[in-house]
Amino acid sequence: MVSQECLDHMESANEAYNAANLLKALKEFNLAIELEPNFAEAYYNKALTLTQMGRLDEAVTVYDKTVELDPMNKSAWNNKGLAHIELNQPQDAMKCFDQVTSLDPKDHEGWFNKGSLLAKYGKYEDALLCYDAVLHLKPGDTEAMYNKALALDSLGRNDEAQQYFEASMKVDKTKTTEVKRHEVDVFHMLDVMEDGSVVDDIEWLDRGAKLHLDGDLDRAIYCYNKAIELNDNSAMAWFSLGNALATMKRYDQAVDCYKKAVQLRPESSEIFYNLGNTYLDQGMFQEAIGAYEDAIKINPYKNDAWFNKGAALKALGKVKEALACYDEVLKFNPYDDKAWFNKGNAFDAMGKRRQALKAYTKSLEFNPQNAEAWYNKGALLYEMNKHKLAIECFDRALEVDPKFNEAREARDTTYDEMNAIQQMFTRKRKS
Repeated sequence: MVSQECLDHMESANEAYNAANLLKALKEFNLAIELEPNFAEAYYNKALTLTQMGRLDEAVTVYDKTVELDPMNKSAWNNKGLAHIELNQPQDAMKCFDQVTSLDPKDHEGWFNKGSLLAKYGKYEDALLCYDAVLHLKPGDTEAMYNKALALDSLGRNDEAQQYFEASMKVDKTKTTEVKRHEVDVFHMLDVMEDGSVVDDIEWLDRGAKLHLDGDLDRAIYCYNKAIELNDNSAMAWFSLGNALATMKRYDQAVDCYKKAVQLRPESSEIFYNLGNTYLDQGMFQEAIGAYEDAIKINPYKNDAWFNKGAALKALGKVKEALACYDEVLKFNPYDDKAWFNKGNAFDAMGKRRQALKAYTKSLEFNPQNAEAWYNKGALLYEMNKHKLAIECFDRALEVDPKFNEAREARDTTYDEMNAIQQMFTRKRKS
């Protein structure tokens, strides 16, 4: 039960917030929290206030407390994700939006925010799936239509983009076929629409995308194949079929689909990128590198392709070339903790301990929840005879992952060695 005094401060804070008196609002929310330290609503409103003041780092911290107290608060997760975007922390933002759609798969704001983030970083195909989910849940969402049009335009699908641009300007469910299409139950498998018209390849493709999002891969593949039956020249259908097959680890079939898609749309970096991922998953590193290089030629800013090319090169023992790839990733996104982590691994493989240590430290600065980074940093410090610091790192690894047995064994071994050294020096002093 929240005390009346706390509620009075909340009322005063909300009045100040609505009057744009943010300093007073912040003060009142803080007083409310002092009285009720577990009152999630007070933390949430404080985070909103900090966001309005542009104090985003603090806002993220307060949103963290909000969702700790109220993990089902979708608005807090969404707003936290938006703050991460402003702070140029895309991976953290996506984790928040994923949490929203995991809590409620019908939350159109979560899907919209995921789509916008993916599009911002050039992942237009994935963004389209998210915008389709929005339009399935909210057919009249003009902003989703407009953003979908932008994504289609970026992919060179100009005719489809124009249709969505027009639909976003004038939503008329009785006249706009693109809007009406999303009103159809996309999970049925009939060949005929509600109005008696035959289902076309685009509709089959849309159905497949929805089923794919829902994890129903068998039925998604059925829909993609139906789209291809009607239009064998649909690069998007071949690409989507390849994605579904790759998810099911049917790699040879997926590769065939991607090759067909890239013949139809050789200007698509996304197709080459997914082809590379399929090769990488099979351990076909040289083929993967070739596909990633094709993706990068088309889109030099495609960070994922640079990152995975680096992973393939390292797997082939080409560590210096892998390092160059991770540097390209960090050139465009210096906050990429995975790139820093992989850079640390590469330096370690080259025997460059100090550079590796700096890279692991940088990775942990951006993602302190990476248990492997803590372990690797601890192992380096152990090799450099910095036992106390190594133990601290192993402890942090175990805080993140209590089941990390290698970290526990390394910590215990380091403790034993450190104690043995201390006892040896004690005996020498006595003698």
